[in-house]
Amino acid sequence: MISVARFILKEKAPILYEFARFLRLKGEQAFSREYVAKHNFGGHELSVAISDRVAREWYDHDMDRPSSFDFFAGRGLLKNARVFMLGAHQAVIGLMLEKTTEAKGSIVAVEGNRSNYLAGKRNLQLNRSTSITWLHSVVGATDGTVPFSQSHNGMVAIGNHTLSSEQTTSVTIDTLADRYGQPDIVMLDIEGYEAHALEGAANTLNSGCAWYVEIHSDVQLGRYGKSNLDVIRVFEPNFDLFFSSDDVTPFVARNLFGTLPHDRFFAIAIPSLSGPR
Repeated sequence: MISVARFILKEKAPILYEFARFLRLKGEQAFSREYVAKHNFGGHELSVAISDRVAREWYDHDMDRPSSFDFFAGRGLLKNARVFMLGAHQAVIGLMLEKTTEAKGSIVAVEGNRSNYLAGKRNLQLNRSTSITWLHSVVGATDGTVPFSQSHNGMVAIGNHTLSSEQTTSVTIDTLADRYGQPDIVMLDIEGYEAHALEGAANTLNSGCAWYVEIHSDVQLGRYGKSNLDVIRVFEPNFDLFFSSDDVTPFVARNLFGTLPHDRFFAIAIPSLSGPR
């Protein structure tokens, strides 16, 4: 019943709906009390600042190592790698990667949500991170600014998302590569804005690096006028593709995965040794 009422309010009174979301967010922030939890993340103990509802749900428990780590490690791609982690939330996955024995390179991690950025900064301090460069920015098609939602799992704002969003610096993947060096792996998790981010990555796409993309569904990408297929088409000519439904089960070659999902899934793209197809 509540979900139906929420849907009706969103469709019929979007400004009122946005105001209600804004009040809920501010209320949660006002009454949330941070605590530090220690858990096993992919075989390594990490201390994580739990400062909001999503952090409690995602990080206040042990976590298995993502299957994408195994995929890259099995191909020798993590050793001394420079990794771009774009849409890094509160830096927990970045810390897991930093602690991974195969990864002794560097990580450039980018997060657009201010609260998540500050929580991530705290987590890096708690765990004495030495190889993660932590940036507050949004990854997009151009350099500049974009309105970015300040809800717990932020995303580029559209429509009436004004109260709970703020103008945030936008940077392209190619600009990051110019500033920090060409990456060996780009990991992209930006809540449906994937296709737009790839529009700002022409040089990096031709650099020979590997890619990991959480593709957030036709519905989510559709908010920005894109689809799952638009993301895959970027990689089809020059990359071998591997899919997983959850980044827990192993990644398999695209032709073994079945039809392209309309829902969320995970893709890894490795430059094809045979050249353009």
